[in-house]
Amino acid sequence: MAFESDPFQENITKLNAFVAANNAKCEQLRNAVDKADDERRSLHRTACSEFEAEFAYDNWEAIEQVRELADTAKQRQSDANAVEQANPNKDARERVAETFELLLKSFFGEKYTFQKDDFTLKRGEQQMLRGPHRTLSDGEKTAIAFCYFIASTHRKVRSNSDYLKLFLVFDDPVTSMSYDFIYSIAQTLKYLSISDKGSISINPSQIGKNGSFRPNLLILTHSSYFFNLSRTNRVVKDDASFSMFGDSGTHKIARLKDYISPFERQLHHVWEVSRGKEADHSTGNAVRSVLEALGRFCRPDKSHSLENFVSFLAGEEDISIKSVMINSLCHGTYYAETPPPDDLKLACEEAVSVVEKFAPGQLEVIRAS
Repeated sequence: MAFESDPFQENITKLNAFVAANNAKCEQLRNAVDKADDERRSLHRTACSEFEAEFAYDNWEAIEQVRELADTAKQRQSDANAVEQANPNKDARERVAETFELLLKSFFGEKYTFQKDDFTLKRGEQQMLRGPHRTLSDGEKTAIAFCYFIASTHRKVRSNSDYLKLFLVFDDPVTSMSYDFIYSIAQTLKYLSISDKGSISINPSQIGKNGSFRPNLLILTHSSYFFNLSRTNRVVKDDASFSMFGDSGTHKIARLKDYISPFERQLHHVWEVSRGKEADHSTGNAVRSVLEALGRFCRPDKSHSLENFVSFLAGEEDISIKSVMINSLCHGTYYAETPPPDDLKLACEEAVSVVEKFAPGQLEVIRAS
């Protein structure tokens, strides 16, 4: 039985053959273009080689002079690097001694003298017969260590250019210090400058002159007084102050735009404990400080002492404060004697109620933050 041919199938076959023929022609065209590109690049390379040879031949003397100058510049740079690296190492001890002596005079005047030969201190012209560890107060020891820390930066560099890379970190530099030392610390940090040749100065007129610059500083402190003093006197830039705080078991950092006070920090702690945060060794002292501050500023007529203010609250405001427990905690106790967490929370709740009564705006600030 014979079947008639399918015209659609024939057309498909013809179309495929036509497409295959076109693909072959396109491939031939692409090969021709690639070959032309190769020939063009070959011509360019040949022309460049001919130009290079002709240019070198015509300017050989000048090219040799350029090569000699390049070799000379390379050698001089190498010599300069060697000198730069040798200088700080060569006189590091002398630089440390000079800077240490400069800083000691700014802190102590002529009270203590520094012997550069053996790196020892004298009280005036007298030896410390009892030894520095018994003669010096804790604040003086901290101040001397602060001075030596800055002076010892000379030992951390290998070349003068390394002074530009210094990053100084001060971890609570005012620990155990009296106020006059705190002022000296802040003054030193504010006007500290280092030149690109390694000269350290605390003279404010030197900043920005003769290659002197302010080094990078990171200052850590728990002291709200030192923080406020540094902010007020622009020891750090206005936008370079931060606070670390705990939040749900993690630590976070927030930028501080305003000055802080002990009262604000202590009230914030008391408020957080009243809302369920775990109390710590500072809770009792924070409660006492908050109550004393409120009594002093809101009812000075009833707060000659904390006991007077507590009695006033119980008698006229019907607010009961466990003053005995607060007194015990704020003066320290053994861990085994720490009151139950519920009692500490209750003490904070009572303190918050006093704040709500006399200074509700303070709590609004905390809630807003």
